Amino acid sequence: MKRLFGALLFASTLLIQSCGLLPEGSEASEVSSETQAEQQYRSFCIDKTPRDTDHFVVGVGVGESLSKARQLALSEIAQKLSSRVSVTTKSTTRAIDDYESQTFDQDVSIESDVAIDNAVELCRDIDDPRGKVYVVYQLDKRPLVQKVYSDLARQWQGNLPRTIQFKGPSILVNSHFVSELREKLERDTSTLEKTVVIDLKRQNNRWVLSVNDSATYTVADRKFLSFIAPDFAGTVKALDIDIASGEAPRPPADFRFARSVRLRHGDDFSFRVASRRNGYFSLFNIYEDGRIANLLENRFVDNNSAFQYPDGGTFTSLVLEDGKTTYDVYIGVLTENPIVLSEFAKLESQGGFLAGDDYYQFDQFLRWFDFVDPIGVSTLEARTDP
Repeated sequence: MKRLFGALLFASTLLIQSCGLLPEGSEASEVSSETQAEQQYRSFCIDKTPRDTDHFVVGVGVGESLSKARQLALSEIAQKLSSRVSVTTKSTTRAIDDYESQTFDQDVSIESDVAIDNAVELCRDIDDPRGKVYVVYQLDKRPLVQKVYSDLARQWQGNLPRTIQFKGPSILVNSHFVSELREKLERDTSTLEKTVVIDLKRQNNRWVLSVNDSATYTVADRKFLSFIAPDFAGTVKALDIDIASGEAPRPPADFRFARSVRLRHGDDFSFRVASRRNGYFSLFNIYEDGRIANLLENRFVDNNSAFQYPDGGTFTSLVLEDGKTTYDVYIGVLTENPIVLSEFAKLESQGGFLAGDDYYQFDQFLRWFDFVDPIGVSTLEARTDP
C-alpha cells in the first residue's frame, strides 16, 4: 500500500509539472473562443421582431430570467406609448335625454398600464449560451370594439349582415359598446342575419369579454366597466357625484351629470341624485376588482326631484393601496317597485359583497338587471389619486 501511494504521488507530480509545459496563452485562447461565441450569438427572436405600426407596438426584453426579460419588454412598450400619446386632458360634452353628459379622457400613464396588461408574447428564446432569455411582446392598441369588429368580420369572411341579434345580459346588450359594434358591423345592402352572444366573465383573476362563447378579450380591472355604460332608450339619467361644496341640489333641468370625476385621497364628496320620474332609487358601488357594495336601497324619489346623499353628511375618498390610484364605478338604479333584497342575499351567500378577492359578483349583478327591469340607470366612474 505504501508503494502504491508513492507511485500515485509521483504520477500526480509529473502531471502537475507537465501542465506547466503548456504553451502560454492557451487558456486565454480558450476563454477568448467562448467569449467570441457568446458575442456572435444572435437570437432568432430579434430577427423575427416585427416593426411598430399604427395599431401595434413591439417591445424586446433580454434578461437573466424570463420574468426579468418580460418586464423589460413591457417597459419598452410603455415608454413607446408614453412618447406617442398626448399628455393633455381632453373633455367632450354631449346631450343625453335633455341632460348634459361630460366625459374626460384618461391620462398617459393610465392608458399605458391598461395596454401593457393586454400585450401578448410573440417569441421566446432560451438558447443563449450566456443563459440570457429573449422575449418579444406585442401590444394591440386598437379599442376593444375595433378588435371585436375585425375578428367578427374576418370570421364572417367579409359577409356582413343586415341585422344582428345580440344575446346576453341586458345591460351589455343595451350598452354603448354594443351600439357602436352594431353600427360597424351592420350593412343596409345585406340580406343576412347574424346572432352574437356576449358576456362578461371573471377568469383566472382577470375580466374577459366573451363573444360567441369562443373568442375572449382581456379587460383590465379598472376598465371592465368603461364600455358598458347603459344606453337604455328614454330612461332617466339619475346619478351625479360631486366633491362636497355645501350647495343644495339644483333642479333637474340645471343638473349636470359628469360621467367621470377625479378625486384626491381624503377628499369629501357626496352624491347628488335627480330624477324626472317617480320611482325607487338604489345606489351601488362597484370596485375595480368586481366586488359590490350597496350604498342606498329603495329610496322613493318624486318626479323632477333632486336630493343629496348622504343626508347632511359626506363620504371620504380613499385609495385601496398606498401610492396607487383607485377606481370605483357607481351605478344608480331607478325602478317602479322596490328591489327584492333577497336577490342580493344570494350574492352574499356566495361570498358577500366585500368577501375578498376570491369572490367577484359583478357578472351576476349584470344578470340581475334582467329581472329588475329598471326605468332609469346611470353610471359614474370615480378616480381617486393618492
